[in-house]
Amino acid sequence: MTSPDSPAIRQLRTSRCSRARLLRHASSPNCTIQRGWNPGDFVPWDNRATWHDAMDEHGDGARVYRKVIGVEREEGATGAA
Repeated sequence: MTSPDSPAIRQLRTSRCSRARLLRHASSPNCTIQRGWNPGDFVPWDNRATWHDAMDEHGDGARVYRKVIGVEREEGATGAA
């Protein structure tokens, strides 16, 4: 059995505290946006750096969205994108 003071247990406690602190920060009002949608709205965001949570605020209407995935080519790369 692993001791409660073992390095692995201490690391686990530290990781859990760090995760909780980061999640509190990321979900705080300073780091979030909530908007009311209107027909024809266009809002781009970068999913590589965004924590996205779609709230059920679109009523009975269809939720229509389009996803575009772009990849930057490395400098000096050849061939079709």
